[in-house]
Amino acid sequence: MHQTCALPPGAVGLPETEASVQVKINRGAFPAWFMLALMKAVGANAIRLE
Repeated sequence: MHQTCALPPGAVGLPETEASVQVKINRGAFPAWFMLALMKAVGANAIRLE
């Protein structure tokens, strides 16, 4: 999954590399803006909360 989330600079407005994404995910704590950008990168169009 990390390869899917590694974006070219500016692709979603954030210059994330595979290494920086892996660090954030492995740390287990990341900001909401990162989660939303990640969801956009993998093509998720909605968040369903129940």
